[in-house]
Amino acid sequence: MNEKAMKWLMTLAMMLGLAACSENDNPVQQQTKATLFVATDRHEAGGGNNLTAMLQRAVDASGVRPGTVLLGGDYVGGKGDMTPVFSIDDLYSEIYAVVDPLSAESATRHFTEWVSTLADHDPIVVMTHVPMHANRGDNPGGIVWYEALSQAAKHHDIIVLWGHNHTLEERGNDKDQYAYLLTNGDSLSVQGDSLVGVVRKPLNFTYANAGYLKLGHCSVITFSGNNGIYQQMEIRRYSLDPADNEKEFGLTGKPNPYIIQLRRK
Repeated sequence: MNEKAMKWLMTLAMMLGLAACSENDNPVQQQTKATLFVATDRHEAGGGNNLTAMLQRAVDASGVRPGTVLLGGDYVGGKGDMTPVFSIDDLYSEIYAVVDPLSAESATRHFTEWVSTLADHDPIVVMTHVPMHANRGDNPGGIVWYEALSQAAKHHDIIVLWGHNHTLEERGNDKDQYAYLLTNGDSLSVQGDSLVGVVRKPLNFTYANAGYLKLGHCSVITFSGNNGIYQQMEIRRYSLDPADNEKEFGLTGKPNPYIIQLRRK
């Protein structure tokens, strides 16, 4: 595996399974719900650090405080220093300005419980900074993760979130917007290595742009169901500009918000 492929693989930030159980065996239906805030590309340069503003926008618009904040890089400086010393405490402060620390502690506890108890029907959220699809040509390891995720999706409902490509849109290239939300049955032009090249592949999982903080966008993902079983997933995009209704996911034609029924294999 070449250095570029390894670098791409290392961008996979987190796999998060969401598991919940009812407190007793009472047959009465008990609502099961979990909400995530997801975004990428927190930039200082050009006023691109919209993390707190977008988190507040999502909370105000949805009326829900997410239990988990999942960010997929970059964390870039500005004003002549593009690679400053970075403190995780700064990131915590921006998040806690909107979501109190108790929520984050709860998310950590649930994540730890998931690691030891994940069941086959539980959905998985994957955040990767660099996408799998071919557009910028800087992700030759994409095919490796496509194959791994396709195998995992035979037993789990999976959503893969991506970022990184905001510079293309800043230069007027809207091609990525055709991949803003792809679902089971859609296809994707996946970046392979120098030997494989670009290959068109079918998807058996959900693939979505997390939302570029630098450009004033984010997403909220909500899993819901009953009695400890998640039955559907809703993904909703938000814009920092309240006048931008974001009625669709880019140029995919899929309405915003979009609801996916989980398959529970």
